[in-house]
Amino acid sequence: MGFSHIAERDAGGFSPMCYAAVRGDPLLLQSLLKQRADPNDRIWKTCPKLGISRNTSLLAVCAFNGHNECLRLLIAQRAGVDAKDVIKSGPLHAACGANNAEAVRMLCAVGADQSLKTARSCLSLTPFATACTFGCVQTMKVLLMQAPQPLKLMLYLMMAFQNASVESAATLLQARADINERFCPTTGSTLWMVNAAMRVKHRWRPTTFTSVAVNSWGATPLMVSIVAGLFDVAAFLIVARAELEIRNTRGKTAVMLAEEMQAPDFLVAALSGAGRADYLAHEIAGGLTGSATLNMLPFGSLVTLEL
Repeated sequence: MGFSHIAERDAGGFSPMCYAAVRGDPLLLQSLLKQRADPNDRIWKTCPKLGISRNTSLLAVCAFNGHNECLRLLIAQRAGVDAKDVIKSGPLHAACGANNAEAVRMLCAVGADQSLKTARSCLSLTPFATACTFGCVQTMKVLLMQAPQPLKLMLYLMMAFQNASVESAATLLQARADINERFCPTTGSTLWMVNAAMRVKHRWRPTTFTSVAVNSWGATPLMVSIVAGLFDVAAFLIVARAELEIRNTRGKTAVMLAEEMQAPDFLVAALSGAGRADYLAHEIAGGLTGSATLNMLPFGSLVTLEL
């Protein structure tokens, strides 16, 4: 059965405007707006099938799904650019998590708050931290061009959640992230609590994520990338001159962790100091797919990896 008026909702908490936003239909959205539909409408109920949290704004729906023409229409109608859902995530978080660079530009142009944080249950992430956590390179780059961004533990987040790539790691290093930053979260912080919980879980249901938690304390991004199985990223960090002799609180070095994780022989050899950059780049070129030419500004030289 259809809707009888523009403010009506179905059992799922969707109004006609909500459906127009989810479908990405700018003509329908514009027609509804002309009938005085609310540009600040929200989806009232959680919809796991679509990955939508309760109270999600139409701006966030459009930003996440890449419906940028609809996003533009809503912004023109003065929709609230910082409207938060039940987990305190806003449209800018949605755009960053979906790697929607155009949406990030549009939202920042109308003053979206880049410092807003999600709820503690969602790691208290800013939009930039959201982009880093999901390895969304394009939105990371847009935000870095907008304003200086906090870089503390950003390398760790993208490694720990297994979303790092050579390009995303290089983007943070170009922004002057610390390649040897050690994971030492503040006691009682969200990251501290999540890590502690995963360490306990590892005892009875080990996963890659729990293994990362067990080995994270005092670990560098290189060490975390190895435990997470991101061997191409680990290789890149070695070429970028990450320190190899640092030990985590378990007393493990990067090469010890690589041996534990049964990393490729070329990586173990490079971590042992054999052939370092030249040997490593040659071996990666023969074994992995993709390519990256990266200007490593912190090191003052062009590092080219053919991956």
